[in-house]
Amino acid sequence: MRAAIRFHTVMRSARQVMHCIISSIALAAWGAAMALLCVGVALAYAARIALPDSAYQNCWLAILWKWHRYGGYLAIRPADGTRLLKYLPVPSAIWIQELPRRGVKLEYYAPLDRKYSNYCPLYGGYFRGRIRLADSEHKADMTKYKADQRDARIARWEAEND
Repeated sequence: MRAAIRFHTVMRSARQVMHCIISSIALAAWGAAMALLCVGVALAYAARIALPDSAYQNCWLAILWKWHRYGGYLAIRPADGTRLLKYLPVPSAIWIQELPRRGVKLEYYAPLDRKYSNYCPLYGGYFRGRIRLADSEHKADMTKYKADQRDARIARWEAEND
C-alpha cells in the first residue's frame, strides 16, 4: 500500500514539473507573440500617419491602433473564407468598443490573487486561478475617439476648402 501511495505521489510531482515546463515554454511563445504585437501596433500607427485615409489596408492596420489608443476589446477570429495553405485560418481583428453586461457569453481564466507590475510580470505566466463567466468593464474612451474623429473631419474639410 505504501508503495502505491509513494508511486502516486511521485507521479503527481512529475506531472506538476512537466506542467510547469510546458507552461514555461508557452510563456516564452506568448512573450514572442507580444513582441510581435508591439511591432504590429507600431506599424499600424506608422501606416495611419503615412496615409490616414487610405482605402487599402487590412483589418489589423485598421484596428490595432484604435484598440491601443482608445482601449476596449481586441477580438480575434478566423477571417471569413480565408485560409493559409488550405487548412490554417487567417486571424482577423475586431475592435469592440463596449460589451453589454448581458447577452455576451465569454470565459476566461482569472487569478485568485491578482498581482500587478509595470515592468516584468513573471508571475503572470503561471498562477492559481479560476474560470470566470463575466468580465469587468474595459470600455473604450469614446469621448476621446469622437473628439479625434471630429478633429479629423475638420482637418479634412479645411484641407479641401483651402
